[in-house]
Amino acid sequence: VSNGAYQSAGKIVPIGAEYVRRYPEEHSTATEVKDIGAIVEEAARKRKLFSEIGVPWAKETAWFDVQGYETFQGFG
Repeated sequence: VSNGAYQSAGKIVPIGAEYVRRYPEEHSTATEVKDIGAIVEEAARKRKLFSEIGVPWAKETAWFDVQGYETFQGFG
């Protein structure tokens, strides 16, 4: 699913800083998308994409058929 979504997008689209939380964790910095747990739960419950449930940072992308998809191809 993740590879299909990546292929569909055609590029990595950054998520705006207002939707991201960064905080110190041990000897590093943790980064998380705000409310991602609730977003994933709602999308799964409704069987919809993030862009279909109105997530402001989600972008509608081109259709990508994953039927028979066996190898990640990247963008190069």
